[in-house]
Amino acid sequence: QVLDVLLAQKMDECSRVGASLIPCISQDAIDALNAIASPDLCTLYGNLLDNAIEAVSSLPSADQKTITLRTNLRGCFLLIRTENHFLGERRPHGNVFFTTKADANAHGYGLRSIRDCVNNLGGEMTLSAENRLFIVNILLPIAHG
Repeated sequence: QVLDVLLAQKMDECSRVGASLIPCISQDAIDALNAIASPDLCTLYGNLLDNAIEAVSSLPSADQKTITLRTNLRGCFLLIRTENHFLGERRPHGNVFFTTKADANAHGYGLRSIRDCVNNLGGEMTLSAENRLFIVNILLPIAHG
């Protein structure tokens, strides 16, 4: 239910900036998501979608203002993936991307919060930014028992 409310809110935010959010959460992933604490779900999905919405809101072309969110099970892992276009340059340092905002000290906490949450859940996160497409992949072990 928490994720339903969060997705509805983010879809409303998308419509306000002329963007689209396409969530695709497989049925078999729902049980795994139910095992994740609500604050962690909000940290993961909220920050992922906030970053993506901010990125696409500045795009001039409506056909690029689409955010794709996929959540699936892959073996014993939950895979969460977001894809969105962006303007400008992204500054990677290894698997870390720095904020592009002028006031870097007051920004750049979204991805850091996601990474901390993923690490606390025993998972891994990878980022890529090629051809003006930003992709976040999160792999979380699912709880058994």
